[in-house]
Amino acid sequence: MAHLNKDELWLITNQTTQITDTKELFEWVKRRKKNEPFEYITNRVSFYSEEFFIKEGALIPRPETELLIDEVIKNLSDKEASITFVEVGVGSGIISIILARHFLNARFIAVDISEDALAIAKINIEKFGLSDRIELRFRITAKTND
Repeated sequence: MAHLNKDELWLITNQTTQITDTKELFEWVKRRKKNEPFEYITNRVSFYSEEFFIKEGALIPRPETELLIDEVIKNLSDKEASITFVEVGVGSGIISIILARHFLNARFIAVDISEDALAIAKINIEKFGLSDRIELRFRITAKTND
């Protein structure tokens, strides 16, 4: 389904349709045979009922991470609070994005040491229109009193 960019209903209603673009499909099969994660092959990952861009350079979020988000939402009762979250090791930006969609007045500082991860996060942040609330930073620089 991912290769064709079609949903299950399309597959059911088009069972006799021949797939003509098989070159990419066979490339995907070769990559998967080498144990490359399916998410990196398709550049898509589902998380918290949303679809995000992913590729090598950022970790694929684990399902258990959704439990972390649930706990944050449950324990921060004031959904309208003007608070700042800091996510260290932002990776693909998914955690900050999901939290930003729940805490509408919150701002986020998202830090990573990987420029590749920050580039992936930027794509996802822009997709969800959150560039004005999620600030990406490369590394953390400590302030000194010199």
